[in-house]
Amino acid sequence: MDVASFGEIGLLAGRCGADGLPLPIPLGQIDQVGQGGAPGGGSVLKTARCRAGTLALRGPMVPTQSFPPDAAQDGDPEADGFLDTGFTCRLGGDMVTLVVTGAPVGTVIIGSYRFQRAAVEAERAAADPAATLVGVPHGILGQRLAGSAPDRQAVVTALRARGANALLAVAFAGPRRDAV
Repeated sequence: MDVASFGEIGLLAGRCGADGLPLPIPLGQIDQVGQGGAPGGGSVLKTARCRAGTLALRGPMVPTQSFPPDAAQDGDPEADGFLDTGFTCRLGGDMVTLVVTGAPVGTVIIGSYRFQRAAVEAERAAADPAATLVGVPHGILGQRLAGSAPDRQAVVTALRARGANALLAVAFAGPRRDAV
């Protein structure tokens, strides 16, 4: 499983084995991998499990400040410089790997995209306060967004003009499918 988020805390890309399935996320130091899987050039990330049962990261793949630079950091660093991601995790059965079990509260997950629900709602309200947007279950993506508005095309136009993520605009763009 890859853990990636926008409004970044860090980047942890899961490696795949020869069979194409994701390998477990190591607990502790993660080193660069060279060509052909040979050991590369040093540590890129260190993982830990916080007392709260959440994934913590530190190292070069964890930004030292928020982007944009004046944005507030969401989390406080844990001991030894680790930053709590808010993703819940547990130790693997081998006790040397981590299994990510859930996203932070208030996170909408669509495929590999993670959005803060408050940010999605702010974009929707800015485009049209009368519009509604909900996350609905999806078998492959986890969730998808579905939107409704008195003038759906105007909402799509407004979202695109604001530079909103295309997944938000698409939620209003497709044909409406009423529940049967």
